[in-house]
Amino acid sequence: MVEPAPLAVTVDFYHDVTCPWSFIGKRRLDRVLQAISAASSSSSDATLDRSTPPPVSVRADFHPFFINPSHRLEGAPASWDARSERVRREVVKGRIERLKEVAREDGVQLKLRTDPSLAPASSAPGVSGHAEPDPFDRPKTLKAHRLVLFARDEARRHAASKEQRRQAANAWVTQMARIFGGRRSDGSLKVDGKLRGSTILRDPGDAAASKMLDLLASAYWERGEDIGNDRVLVRWGKRVGLDAHRVGSFLSSNRLADAVLTDEQNGRRLLGITGSPWLKFSLEQGGRTVSFDVAGAQDVGTMLRMLSRAFEKLGSARLRSNVGSELSVSSGVGSVDEDAEDDGAVLGFVGARL
Repeated sequence: MVEPAPLAVTVDFYHDVTCPWSFIGKRRLDRVLQAISAASSSSSDATLDRSTPPPVSVRADFHPFFINPSHRLEGAPASWDARSERVRREVVKGRIERLKEVAREDGVQLKLRTDPSLAPASSAPGVSGHAEPDPFDRPKTLKAHRLVLFARDEARRHAASKEQRRQAANAWVTQMARIFGGRRSDGSLKVDGKLRGSTILRDPGDAAASKMLDLLASAYWERGEDIGNDRVLVRWGKRVGLDAHRVGSFLSSNRLADAVLTDEQNGRRLLGITGSPWLKFSLEQGGRTVSFDVAGAQDVGTMLRMLSRAFEKLGSARLRSNVGSELSVSSGVGSVDEDAEDDGAVLGFVGARL
């Protein structure tokens, strides 16, 4: 049997940390990636076909998108003056409460002020974590976006250093193996008590950026913390294994600010990104590429159906079938009601519907 060509799945996720739909969309993306992993490892069912799913590698790149353009600059929080009256009317109609309900379906406990009169527009979530985020008044997010990239780069730097040490150790073990015969029967070498095989590991930078984004979104939306505050960012940076002193030094500098701003502008001008969240899926197998966009926090079932069609175009019937099985498991969970995307558009969180 001819082994299927490897399949590379890349997801570009455009987000704003202070966008609740980005928080919800990220949770749904995680479930989609889990479904892809499950589908690629599922055993073949002879009653369907005798093919096996191809080996799948997944990359996830996280890109900034400023739902409030003034947040590209550091400084005091800026309010949503241009949309304030429209948003206030929608708040009265209970739209934000519906947003909370949708979020709860995905395990997100949003804290939002449902009455703008509860606090003046100049107030912002406090460092203590007791204030509820105000949809009319948010912290600047440039530093938070920079920290996501910093976590990515630090993880890759650490992994590269670790890999260099591993290669040096392997070179020494290989030399000793030639002399003393220390090679395992499966061809691998025992280094530091562990078997080092050829398993393709998830990119450490992707994993660190994903975790950093999750923590910052949760800190803001579920704990009411001010993610524009350096002390808060340093504390959450430590949660992903970053050195507190390095994070503090980084935040006090202007490093990666240009990278964040350039990335965001390229998304808008070159790729047509008009809202948050925005996902760009790209699948490549055997020289063929299929790509599609997902605008807004679409439900898991919708994204899996689009992936299923993409797998079909690539000719991966086995993977398409397995994703179909995952789709049946995911159906009815985390779905968005008909007005959900419209709610996001009213609040300025989603720029387009799929």
